[in-house]
Amino acid sequence: MKAQPFNGPYTMTKYAVEAYSDSLRRELLGQGIKVVKIQPGSFDTGLLVSAQAGFDQLYADTSYHKRALAKMQPLMKRELHSANDPAVLAKVVVTAAGQKNPRANYRVRNSRLMRLLEFIPDRMLDAVYKVLMK
Repeated sequence: MKAQPFNGPYTMTKYAVEAYSDSLRRELLGQGIKVVKIQPGSFDTGLLVSAQAGFDQLYADTSYHKRALAKMQPLMKRELHSANDPAVLAKVVVTAAGQKNPRANYRVRNSRLMRLLEFIPDRMLDAVYKVLMK
């Protein structure tokens, strides 16, 4: 997952959980305990309401980033409105838990845009955001 503008705390916590999962999986390799990392895309939960409220509050409180936030808002809303049913994620969790040899990592319903961003080199993505937020 590439970090997006104005999304630092959220991205930071996701990276922390992913790093901890990888570390724990490697620590437990010799003990027969499997640790699976599940990377969910956008799901229709209360977190989305909080994300929208936080964005709206940031927009109301800032004068420095108002123009950039106004340009980013349609992209964020698009992601929030394309949220998946949490039952899809639950099914993947149950499936992974029931596997004798689960994969180390499951990506679940990332949007097309978020999947595409993974392949764009950081310098190029930075340039796109710089133009977008002018």
